[in-house]
Amino acid sequence: MNFILDNEQQNLLREIQQHLALMCTANTRKFIFSALSKNTTRHGIYVYGDVGRGKTTLIGHAFNQLHVTKNRYHCDTFFAKLHRTLQTKSIDQVVREIHRKYRVIWIDELQIYDIATAMLLRRLIPKLIKQRVIIVMTGNVAPEDFYKNGLNREQFIDFIPYFCEHFYCLPLNGNVDYRLQPTSR
Repeated sequence: MNFILDNEQQNLLREIQQHLALMCTANTRKFIFSALSKNTTRHGIYVYGDVGRGKTTLIGHAFNQLHVTKNRYHCDTFFAKLHRTLQTKSIDQVVREIHRKYRVIWIDELQIYDIATAMLLRRLIPKLIKQRVIIVMTGNVAPEDFYKNGLNREQFIDFIPYFCEHFYCLPLNGNVDYRLQPTSR
């Protein structure tokens, strides 16, 4: 890395790397067993916190260290493409294509602006998990605030506990907005 991490970032990076390593090395038998047990293993990581705290930088470092098939998407690009693709393909076809190509996908800067995207996320995540695709996300809000005050949020709200059960939800706090720092981070 060409920049200096603060203590919270260093600790969180280690935690992210540990979680990713465990998820990437889990074999099929372990996955099937864990899916049947009460202690469901996690299938993704969601790092959230205020703007400029280093979420993308940390995930980027951990993501680049992975030796598996992977792809990174910006949230807006990912969902725009997904909405277009779903005009000609089923969500199951899309999930199978992602599964065939990638072991890990990263959706950066998750923001849920509308009920269509909220409902798509609600349908997509469980299907990707079932296919054992590891999902990494960053965002600015805690899961309980996904699509907060959104139109028809009540149709989406029951997804939030599911998300928290299947993702390591890791806050990255701090008082420094690194975008405003003069150093070359």
